[in-house]
Amino acid sequence: MSSILMGSLFGLTVQLMSNSMRKLPLSRHPWEHLAFIVGGGLVGYKASGFDAYYQKKLDDFQAKHPEIPAEVFKVGLPTAAELAELARSKSK
Repeated sequence: MSSILMGSLFGLTVQLMSNSMRKLPLSRHPWEHLAFIVGGGLVGYKASGFDAYYQKKLDDFQAKHPEIPAEVFKVGLPTAAELAELARSKSK
């Protein structure tokens, strides 16, 4: 629900900024505001299921190929605990 709300607010903000940069009245063509709100909400709704869907696909792939180490599939920045462990291992 919050992703839909955030997407809707983002859509509204995009339309307001567009009118502002073009030095038009902010409430000009209110149907465009509605279109951007609905479009942003739809994007937010679809984005909320993105992580779960691809995590499930990744888990299925890892189950089919156990010979590939789990570190290959790690995505993102290391956590603070991982950084501390790395610093301890380098200081030894």
